[in-house]
Amino acid sequence: LELKLISFSEGTLTNVAESGVQTTNSLFADYDGSHTVKIGNFRHLENLCAAVSAFDQAAPFVNCAEQITDLFWENYVADVTGDIWPMTGDKTPRYYYRPVVTASAITYEGKGHSISNVAIAEKGTNAAGLFGSLSGSTVKNLELVDFAVSSEKGCAGALAGEVVGGKIYGVLARNSSG
Repeated sequence: LELKLISFSEGTLTNVAESGVQTTNSLFADYDGSHTVKIGNFRHLENLCAAVSAFDQAAPFVNCAEQITDLFWENYVADVTGDIWPMTGDKTPRYYYRPVVTASAITYEGKGHSISNVAIAEKGTNAAGLFGSLSGSTVKNLELVDFAVSSEKGCAGALAGEVVGGKIYGVLARNSSG
């Protein structure tokens, strides 16, 4: 997203002042151009899922996501006004987390941070967890605390509902049910 501010007055003739072009990213906390995005809140995390954000991992090519802070679900939900998922048309209940399913394999680097108090209730046949499915992806150095996960017809787990060819290193789940 590129922004350019223009200032003018309707009442008198003035010189029009323009700012330089500012490039910003609304999908993630940061994208450094090296195939890595930074995750600073739940919206950034969920934006890894094309069904939520229409984010195409192939352009720009993203193969790594790094968490830059601890994430607390109750803080995120408290800041949201209106429906969390107005665009997806799915059956995710209000104020429940929607599991991430990435378009291609990525590495999720928790960098020792935690994700806490997440409620996941998958109503369809999809697997439920922080990631619905980890297909060839890697998750490292992450703590999951107080997750409540359920899936009507799929598999459920705090980190992932299913893992197919994925790798998990240094992930701790505690006080979680599913």
